Amino acid sequence: MKLKVSTSPYTYFLLLMTIMDTGYFVLLNIPGLRDTGYMRIGFLIIATLLAMNCYINKNIYRTLQPYYNYLNVFILYLAVFYFAHFIYGMVHYTQQITSIINVSSYLGMFLLIYLFLYVFQMDGGYDRLIKSLSWITYPYMLVITLRAAIYNFAGRDLMPYLGHITRSGRLRYGIPALCGVLFLYYFYKLLQKETLMKHKMIYTGLLLFTAFYLYYICMTRMYVIAFFLSALVIFLCKKRPKNKQIVMVCVAIILLAVLYFSGLIPRFLATFTETSGEYGGSTLARQYSSKYFSGLAKDQPIFGLGFLSPKRYENFLIYFGPSGTAYLDDLGIRNMFYHYGVLGIGLVALSLGRMVYLVLRLLTCRNYPRKALMLGLTAFFGCLCVSLCPFDTVRLLGLIFTWSMAEYDARLYCYLPRKAATETGGDTR
Repeated sequence: MKLKVSTSPYTYFLLLMTIMDTGYFVLLNIPGLRDTGYMRIGFLIIATLLAMNCYINKNIYRTLQPYYNYLNVFILYLAVFYFAHFIYGMVHYTQQITSIINVSSYLGMFLLIYLFLYVFQMDGGYDRLIKSLSWITYPYMLVITLRAAIYNFAGRDLMPYLGHITRSGRLRYGIPALCGVLFLYYFYKLLQKETLMKHKMIYTGLLLFTAFYLYYICMTRMYVIAFFLSALVIFLCKKRPKNKQIVMVCVAIILLAVLYFSGLIPRFLATFTETSGEYGGSTLARQYSSKYFSGLAKDQPIFGLGFLSPKRYENFLIYFGPSGTAYLDDLGIRNMFYHYGVLGIGLVALSLGRMVYLVLRLLTCRNYPRKALMLGLTAFFGCLCVSLCPFDTVRLLGLIFTWSMAEYDARLYCYLPRKAATETGGDTR
């Protein structure tokens, strides 16, 4: 897989932002570089300046002008959302400005939608950028895999300064924000007839490596469900002759039946019960988190928890509950209401809701070739919403990238043909 990178400075910034978000700088034991809070502030400033330049630069403005009708509304809401919570955080919690900026700067990643769309326009799509992003994501996962393997078999931690969490006696680590998007993209490409055999072999290797990483290192059950179900959606929705489609549906049903009657699915579902040994504590923690944060949201339905830095002891007890075991990320999409109140629901509707709307529009376009891919990506984030919030810092970049894909494809396959039909009186030949 040859690395092809656009010469646009926006592409370089997106790649640098992905390197930072993925966690490369955290792997380096260099003072200053591992402080992601200050790095996010720096990238927030740069992203803001680049987003402003998208309006100032006439060439970029003309390129992105078709997207501005909606993006202007979204950015205006984001600004109101941010400043309202900023003032609330200072008044209600008496926090310093720097503390609030540290915990809220990640929302600046929403500004990357301008850069993604501009690069898509310049590159004629998102395929080239995805290949470049793969060269960032998979090497990072390989480094984490090597660290975990050495720790699990030799008991030696090559990066002790990172700290570690274990489950089932193995080192546990999360997945990069773009891992799910890349997995589904390459699974979709693997199913395409026009894909060259050498590329199919590469894609198969990447998919198997990701599956191994999920099982051996990530060990997060909702990720397993999301990856499996979204890949199944792509497999079933791939365009085929009717007779082949019937066969594939039967194969999927038989596979699910085998997994169920072999006891694998029942055992997996049993891990979500309170009495499930090692996993039972996780279920109890989620129940406690839901009860605790729902109480906070009832007291402050407009702002929810808000921009709160848990560094101070009294704030820590609010952020994680009196027992210190309440986690917002365990609550899925409800996180946005508990964390940001009614204002958070608006942010979800204007971003994730917009993405779902665009995907539904694309499904009505006869000539749109990637319906299966967009359905799979939508299913992926839909599954995550049950237990893992797509708007969390470790997943937000993937959501914004997918939203950008939907915006680009919708303009190309829905809005431009409709505009052409209007201008030609319905004749689009």
